[in-house]
Amino acid sequence: MKIISKVIFPLVLLATILTSCGNFMSPPRTSPTVAMETAMSVVKTEVAKTQISIPTVTSLPFWDGPATATPGPNSYLSPVPSNPNQQVYVDPESWYSIYFLADMEPTDKPNSFLGPDGFFETGYLPELGYMSRATMVCAWLANVELKPEESNIERYLSDRDPSFSRCSVLTKENGLSTEYEIFENPAADPEHRFVYVKIVKYPADNNKAIASLVWLKPIHMTKFESILAPVSPEEISLWENTAPILQNASITEYALPPEAQVGPGEKMLVEFVPDDMLPDWAAYRANSPTSTPKPVIEEQLKSLGYELRDFDSNPNNYRQQLFRDNRVLFDRVFKISDFHKFSTKAGLITTFIVTTMNPATSDFSSYIIQNDVISEWEYNHQDPGFGPILYQGEVLWLKASKDFDHIQVLKSNRDVVYSFAVYTEPLYSTSSFSIWDGHWILAARDFLIQDGENLNKKLGFHEIFSWGLIDNKPAYFFRKGPRIGLSYDGNILPLEYQEVSHHYCCGFAINNPNIVNGSAHFFGKRNGIWYYVVVKFK
Repeated sequence: MKIISKVIFPLVLLATILTSCGNFMSPPRTSPTVAMETAMSVVKTEVAKTQISIPTVTSLPFWDGPATATPGPNSYLSPVPSNPNQQVYVDPESWYSIYFLADMEPTDKPNSFLGPDGFFETGYLPELGYMSRATMVCAWLANVELKPEESNIERYLSDRDPSFSRCSVLTKENGLSTEYEIFENPAADPEHRFVYVKIVKYPADNNKAIASLVWLKPIHMTKFESILAPVSPEEISLWENTAPILQNASITEYALPPEAQVGPGEKMLVEFVPDDMLPDWAAYRANSPTSTPKPVIEEQLKSLGYELRDFDSNPNNYRQQLFRDNRVLFDRVFKISDFHKFSTKAGLITTFIVTTMNPATSDFSSYIIQNDVISEWEYNHQDPGFGPILYQGEVLWLKASKDFDHIQVLKSNRDVVYSFAVYTEPLYSTSSFSIWDGHWILAARDFLIQDGENLNKKLGFHEIFSWGLIDNKPAYFFRKGPRIGLSYDGNILPLEYQEVSHHYCCGFAINNPNIVNGSAHFFGKRNGIWYYVVVKFK
């Protein structure tokens, strides 16, 4: 390669780069997990009577206009860019082109180029083509394909086109700083929906633009809609490789009227559902255990030998002090968390967090008090807000990282047990953090972590969401390719929906799934039509 004559570049580093590229997006292994193995089943579907006519939905083609470049042999050499310092790679499928430095040359691997300032590779991600959005692809890459503790996700928003979806993952591979840029093409079929550009710069602080993507077609003119066929025997046989088949469930669906078809982000869809299909919340509340009201914080402190005292009449001055045995432990107390008590073989563990505020600097500081031992604890307003759990005799906490790019499971001594890279604010990145059947469970957006093991990776499920318990048995939704499935008690139920409404907040949270009274209630979309669905487990 002529590139070697232009710059001193160790052959071992080149080999390292090319080797790391070969590992990108390898197919996930699918094997059952001991505690939460999944399976699937085909069941008969009851259709509730709906007093509307449902229009026929057909596939929407992607834009059929001509591309601005016609691919051919060695098409990356043409067209010639106006900038003499650049050359162009043209996607053989004519969806996009990449402008990159003129002194880069092709390597032995397809669609990859190397030069004195860095390396880039590009291509499609057909195996991830049905994922919900580009940020989910980045989350998969950061937390499944790469090491989450060494990966950061960046999300980009476009003021010109809010539907434009792009994100990137910054990570280290074989000692090199690497960036994966993910671009979503909503007009393309799943095989071509997500484009990746992998860039390695050297040195790492190099500010040169190694490669930049330009679309060759107006990708936002339409959106490709695939048609979901009924579950086929061939599909069943593939899914059966994951785990056992669920035999005892029934499905009832209700097609929502036309005015509700704007979707769960625009309407509170529950208003259009017949009352007899909605969850029986009265029965749910009647069967739910009643919680014992907690004493006020002052009484809880007193029970452990602590006392809060006011020392300032101004309520805006953080006027309280925390005492123990008439000794001042903390001035300017801003907040004291709930008290948590755990029974262990070694005895009782009591723990809580104290946060103080420095009026001179407006800085907050946090401390953990566990069995009367005080330790520093990092204050972070983006902590997800779930209480600690007891796992194998250790107290585990869920916190946001200092830079807000990860959520972390920590011990009380601040040792990190698990780290998960997030693409949104940590405060809103977690659905639950709990203990179940001797395991700790972290539901982080569309991922499920059990005892530090990513079940998406283990089971090959691209998304897992709405984890809950029915009769103390785990249930959750998941995506496998174009189809949504439902897992219950180690069995899989394939559903005939391409989308299930979830992760909505505020008023629209009423459109999220509910797993209550032995049933799953949710809004599902199939071939462009929204339905209300009830799955009953017998």
